[in-house]
Amino acid sequence: SLSVLPEQIVKQINTKIFLYLLFNNIYKRIRDRLENRKSESCWELVYGVQTKDDLSALNAEVFHTLPNPIGRNWADPFIYKYNGQQYVFVEEIVFPSEKGRIAYFKLNEQGCVEDHGIALETDYHLSYPYIFEDNGKYFMLPESSSTNALQLYECVRFPDQWRLYKTLINNVQAVDSSLLFYEGLWWLFTNLSLLGEPRNDDLYIFYADSLDGEWYPHKLNPVKRDVCSARGAGKIFTQNGNIIRPSQDC
Repeated sequence: SLSVLPEQIVKQINTKIFLYLLFNNIYKRIRDRLENRKSESCWELVYGVQTKDDLSALNAEVFHTLPNPIGRNWADPFIYKYNGQQYVFVEEIVFPSEKGRIAYFKLNEQGCVEDHGIALETDYHLSYPYIFEDNGKYFMLPESSSTNALQLYECVRFPDQWRLYKTLINNVQAVDSSLLFYEGLWWLFTNLSLLGEPRNDDLYIFYADSLDGEWYPHKLNPVKRDVCSARGAGKIFTQNGNIIRPSQDC
């Protein structure tokens, strides 16, 4: 036989069902966001000790993964040796923010992180901390494309105090810019976004006779149009007389 439940009990059951569905929905949303965040945080740092100055000797066995700290994501590593100590400068994002800042840490011989700190933080996103030296001074050229300018910073105290030195080029959205001093000139390699085009496709070069001088565009700009190799991926270096520019496969 069927019995009719009192209206008050029906309301209580409906309320419980509603609360269950509500909290279940909230739980799933939180879980999905955490899973999405986890999947988005795919960048990992790896390090290796290379005893030979020979790229052909590099293989996967010499590299080890350096785990991201809890709640943070590290990317764009640049190593700089200062007073005999290896410093690593990285883009650091602290969840749930998506704004990057420049962090640093020491990496000892055992591959352990020491003395983690913040090198540079602004109101806008920073990444790709290109560190270099010129006439005994240390400089950083981080990505700051949201400012529509290429901004150069000078070190006040290594590694954690930097001041804005000058704007190299205005009115550009430049990403992952790298500098090279070669045959008496400074050469700037960068990816620009022009007229809404993607920033991964086109490599541009500018040059100047000094960091304080005027920057001129290369007459063949863009010098490379290839999404597989145009965007910079680290410090430019020389080996066996050849200039080598690391690039990303985007």
